Amino acid sequence: MRSRQAFFRFFLIFTAFVLGLALFVALSRTLPPRHVPGAPVAQLDNVRDFAPARLADGPAYAVDGGRLMVGQPRPEGTRWEELPLPEGVIAASVDFVPATADRAEVIYVGAANELVVYRTTDRGQTWSRNRLTHPVVHGDLTGSVTDLAVDPVQRLVYAGTDTAGLFRLREAGGQLLRSAQLMLGEPVLQVVVDRRGSGLALVRTRWRLYRATNFGLRWERVDTFGSAPTMVAIAQRVPAVALVGTVDRGVLQSADAVTWTPTNLGLSVAPATRLYVDALAVDPLQPAVVYAAVSYLYGPSSAHHTPTRLAVSRNGGLIWTDLAHADLTSRVAELLPQGGQVYALTLTSRTPVEVGPEMAAAMAAPSSSLPATAQTGATWLAWFVAGFAAMTLGFALSVDLLQRRRTPSPVLAAQPIRRDR
Repeated sequence: MRSRQAFFRFFLIFTAFVLGLALFVALSRTLPPRHVPGAPVAQLDNVRDFAPARLADGPAYAVDGGRLMVGQPRPEGTRWEELPLPEGVIAASVDFVPATADRAEVIYVGAANELVVYRTTDRGQTWSRNRLTHPVVHGDLTGSVTDLAVDPVQRLVYAGTDTAGLFRLREAGGQLLRSAQLMLGEPVLQVVVDRRGSGLALVRTRWRLYRATNFGLRWERVDTFGSAPTMVAIAQRVPAVALVGTVDRGVLQSADAVTWTPTNLGLSVAPATRLYVDALAVDPLQPAVVYAAVSYLYGPSSAHHTPTRLAVSRNGGLIWTDLAHADLTSRVAELLPQGGQVYALTLTSRTPVEVGPEMAAAMAAPSSSLPATAQTGATWLAWFVAGFAAMTLGFALSVDLLQRRRTPSPVLAAQPIRRDR
């Protein structure tokens, strides 16, 4: 009997330990992971700029919360790793030139806390500092480098800023030399360039669009499309094609950034509404694939937005079809195409949301057959049951031990009670 009770107690202790361990593991998998600096992560959560892979097996780069991240897109998911930046530097923008047979990969990073463009050829082990200067203003200019675009054929780097307009930099001997500057009275939001060296380049601010002439030595304001620009992109085709999203005319195309043609077939402009382009992007590996996020402005006195609608064109923007996507809680602010897939950043979140139907996720973590909500619910239910079972066994074990303390030992109970006379 005593050996049976001892075995029962051992079984209770062992079972409670196993269930408690299972509870701890399940809870740790349910709670969001804590980021360890330098450790790979499966999901970016605060994307401020993105440079997609430009080769089928090449890397992609992203600025995530001021950090520089590199990832290798794969159908089963991307593992992102942080690259070192110079001490005290907060990244704001990124672009790169892939490695070739006669040239190493070059990464350019624009700083958020100074008007400086950093350059590295060894993925952040060493950096060259290239300060943006003005020919008249002495001393360091203040501000942020809001966007970067590289023309690797002409060896030109365009750096947009929030306080000093646009800088045209020429690469020479591993340094970036200022060769021209476009002074603007408002921050630069976007810079795009034909990477094949044709000289087509566009700069977008909140209200205006500018096109480069003479390979960026001069710039002209574009006012021929009859609206305000909301987004701009260049399809790297031969010849290159410029696309601009507008406030009320939808998507327009141009081969020279002077004459523009609306290409809205399939976007279904409703009567008494204006077609507003929230985001626009071209797949870098498939230049004929264009993604657009659109909404509709309506109302006679004040404009109201409908929820964002996502569309894709597989013939360069001539015909649009609806894009299957997850439910979005806010309008789209930016689209990030990558490897046949597309991800969205919204006005309320900078975490990429998979919205494309083409291939398995390239930026998000690998998914199982269960939806994310189902996985989370099942995990919580599992650790709740494990915790309840562990508490029950612990209670039973406590009662058994307490009962054992209160029950007199059989040996002591057999002793006669001696009374003093």
